[in-house]
Amino acid sequence: MLIRRSVLFVALFLIFLPSFSFSMAEKPKKVEQADNLENSVFQIQREVKQTLDSMIEAYKSRNVASFMKYVTEDYTGERTDLEWSVRKDFSNFNNIELRYSINNITIDSTGKFIQVALNFNRTYVDIKTGKAVKDSGQSILIFKLVENKPRLYSMRERRLFGISK
Repeated sequence: MLIRRSVLFVALFLIFLPSFSFSMAEKPKKVEQADNLENSVFQIQREVKQTLDSMIEAYKSRNVASFMKYVTEDYTGERTDLEWSVRKDFSNFNNIELRYSINNITIDSTGKFIQVALNFNRTYVDIKTGKAVKDSGQSILIFKLVENKPRLYSMRERRLFGISK
């Protein structure tokens, strides 16, 4: 009786061993895929932050050409209107300071569009009145990957750039 149980146990073990080892072999691939996806998400987030930092630096230094290289050709609010508004900001304001903190970065299912929700604090001196102006708020920026680089595609809520009317 004991021998039969041992033989039955060994037989069952040998039957299930291949499926067990197969499922064990699959797990690392799935974990590896998840790690790769997580790394690419972090890479995109880093690149979005770098792009946003570069845009803000160009904006603060009043460099329209440098600023506009981070805007897509198919910007939803008309690229030329944004450029005109940014130039008007430079004509109307001095000592522009802009700080932000990102609340959320969401990548769409195609991986082509990235939505960035952020809070910002902005200060500048109005040239006409000479008064320092402080404002803060929330904004949503949509970036589009162009040649694997995030470029500004749209601004929602309060505009971060081109606030002059």
